[in-house]
Amino acid sequence: MIDYGSDIWKLRDWTSFDQGVVHRYLKSQYVEPKFKACDDLKDSALLAWTLTTDEWESLTARLDQVIAKGDFHFVIAAQRFAGPTPEPAQASDHDHTA
Repeated sequence: MIDYGSDIWKLRDWTSFDQGVVHRYLKSQYVEPKFKACDDLKDSALLAWTLTTDEWESLTARLDQVIAKGDFHFVIAAQRFAGPTPEPAQASDHDHTA
């Protein structure tokens, strides 16, 4: 996440986002199998959301605005966690000390 995020600061427009971030992700070991055949942002977006031409143009226009203003947020989500999780009693021990 940090690696991709650091690339965002160098962007000029949606095409630089596509070439600098999306292409790298699509070629990485982390790409979802569904998107392995995608070559770029447009292929990925059309596969994920079946956008119309107008919707695609709106998406790229909005991406240009967000990149130009630096107005973006990071959202981090996880599907699974590696390693053991603490037992409920261990996780709440600090709440019950006197």
